[in-house]
Amino acid sequence: MGWTWKDQASELRGPMRTSLRSSPLLLALAASTAIGLAAAGQLTALTRGESHPISFVRALAIDLPVWWYWGLATPLVLLLGRRAPLRGGRGIATHVVALAGLMVLHALAMAVFTGPLFPSDGPPAPFVTTFVETLLNRGISDAIVYAAILGIGSAVDTARLQAELAGAELRALKMQMHPHFLFNTLNTAAVLTEENPTAAKEVLGLLADLLRATLDQSGVQEIRLSEELELLETYLTIERTRFPDRLSVDFEIDADARDVWVPNLVLQPLVENAVRYAIAPRAAPGRITVSARRVGDALVLAVTDDGPGIARGGNGAGLGISNTRARLERLYGTAGRLELAPASGGRGTMVTVTLPFRTGDPSR
Repeated sequence: MGWTWKDQASELRGPMRTSLRSSPLLLALAASTAIGLAAAGQLTALTRGESHPISFVRALAIDLPVWWYWGLATPLVLLLGRRAPLRGGRGIATHVVALAGLMVLHALAMAVFTGPLFPSDGPPAPFVTTFVETLLNRGISDAIVYAAILGIGSAVDTARLQAELAGAELRALKMQMHPHFLFNTLNTAAVLTEENPTAAKEVLGLLADLLRATLDQSGVQEIRLSEELELLETYLTIERTRFPDRLSVDFEIDADARDVWVPNLVLQPLVENAVRYAIAPRAAPGRITVSARRVGDALVLAVTDDGPGIARGGNGAGLGISNTRARLERLYGTAGRLELAPASGGRGTMVTVTLPFRTGDPSR
């Protein structure tokens, strides 16, 4: 059978779907167009029995510009929702100012185009009068639309966070069950069975504890730093049995940082990177330093190794870097970030995580 119009339509639908998914603006405009068409149809139906019914074309001229305006504004609202979460006075103030600005801009646009689109029989109303009336008439509906966009964006980001958390948990389990890690741990236990049966049992118990702790925290977005450090210590105890003379780990944790809320599994993947790229490939001893300190209103976590460094194939593209960045941005907006840089002294790698210093209710 030859090529048909149906085949062409199928070929076009794939790129269109990809474009819509990859461009929030295109997706917002498509959704706003659909809403505008539905609103125009509803307006036409509601006025059908009146003395001056509104045609569908006129209804489109009334409703489509309104919804296209909010379609164009949607990416900005979503960006503000991520950068300024509604968790405090600063975030609320940001959205109040943004909403006011969008309402004023909307009223100005409608005041400018109302005359040309809907000419009246008598003299046109003064521009200021049209602007003020439009601002008052559309204020509540604009606020509702803004809140709806913000709520939908927050729901989507929450779903993405859950997916990223699940991915982080899966990667942590995968790393723990990675053939090299698992086989080396079991091989270490087998060797210790002959030399030190008690130590062999401890290694197997630690492996079970590590897997159990990861599963027990499944679905939890944030935990106390002290809990994250306990999980990390279990992992490092196993690794020390594999590299007894090569792995040294220093903890530099400020006392007031232990109760701070941090993303679940934020440190373990970064330390796993350091072990994998800075300790395992070489025969010489290596050192990893894990630190946590308060800097103003932020908690700064750092994982530093003395390995070959980023430029020489060290801890630069390992497990969890990009995903941790995405989780930090969605959890904390601009207040959460991850930076990768050479360690001081020119040798090794430092991964720094910055997030808000919060010790109270994690939802705030």
